[in-house]
Amino acid sequence: MVNTKQRKRIIRRMRKNGPKLLAIFILVTITTSLFIGYFVGTSSVLSSLHQFNKTNRLEQGYFISDQINNDLRVEKIVYRDIVINDQTLRVFKETTHLNQYQVTTGADISSDKQILLDKNYLQANGWSLHNEIELMGELFEIIGTAISPDYVMTKKSELVLQPNPLAFGVAYVSEEAFNKYFLNGSTSYYAYGSDISLEEVVDQFSPHFLRDTLNNSRVQQVLGDAESPQQLSILIVSIFCVITIILILIYFLEEKRKEEKNILTLSYLGFSNKEIANHYLTDILFIVNIALLVGICLGHQAIPYVMDMNQTIYNFPILTINREMYILAVVLSFLLFNIFCFVIIKISFGRKLYRKTSKNYFAITMLSSK
Repeated sequence: MVNTKQRKRIIRRMRKNGPKLLAIFILVTITTSLFIGYFVGTSSVLSSLHQFNKTNRLEQGYFISDQINNDLRVEKIVYRDIVINDQTLRVFKETTHLNQYQVTTGADISSDKQILLDKNYLQANGWSLHNEIELMGELFEIIGTAISPDYVMTKKSELVLQPNPLAFGVAYVSEEAFNKYFLNGSTSYYAYGSDISLEEVVDQFSPHFLRDTLNNSRVQQVLGDAESPQQLSILIVSIFCVITIILILIYFLEEKRKEEKNILTLSYLGFSNKEIANHYLTDILFIVNIALLVGICLGHQAIPYVMDMNQTIYNFPILTINREMYILAVVLSFLLFNIFCFVIIKISFGRKLYRKTSKNYFAITMLSSK
């Protein structure tokens, strides 16, 4: 327990070391907020994309062939490109097995006069939900926004470097609507999933053209752009963490040097090494844990902004915070800084603090009398 006299000593020491403790507070806050906000945010984007690709059955590749014979392991993907005021809108027929779209805002299609657009194309044209768009001489209600896993990077061709929603967008309609309004002049290819290998596709279907997902820039570029910020966040957090730990270490070493006489006095008065260590650990632990709480709050507020950083480039699916990464980041933050403080103080006060000699006794007596 910390008695009143010790508490006053701790408060006095904290006031005296205010600038140093403030620097530690700021660095711990920045490190924690980056860990929670930047690392968890980027990790959440990546995990959401992987989950979306799995749940909505991203193709393993696609090909063009005349030898299909209604093989259930592949699905025919049908679309039609429609030019609207120098823009191209690629209208897809709803799929049943692979590359299934996800409604990101609004509602799903319930009639053949409703359509789903990708969010960036909708916003780039200044449209809103429930507006009507004219296609093929028919009016379609924009019932919602949606995206499929093969078009998160929404570009017309794999050769295009970056998406441009003012030039190209994708849309989804029901099978009935597509067959009724868009079938004439449509284009098709075949997608295959994980239940058939690339070698089997080549052997059985003799494709004129074949592209697997690993070489599909629409898929790989968005995953790569999601992985890079996560790796960068780990590097930045690690650098700040090392700087913070070094600063805390310097603080402990300087305090031990300046407080040597007081430490000797406490030891002579009968306080154990553990009690003295806890006494000098109180102020730094108080500052560190308050900074951790502030950093966690700031980082939590920053997560949605980090997750939305590339929303103008990509048509992301619904993004959710990765709870496992969030809990891991919070626990690691508390453990790292608290354990480090305990280890340093243990090393500093782990040996015998004084030897009971007449010289020490005289020094302590003189110090105590002041």
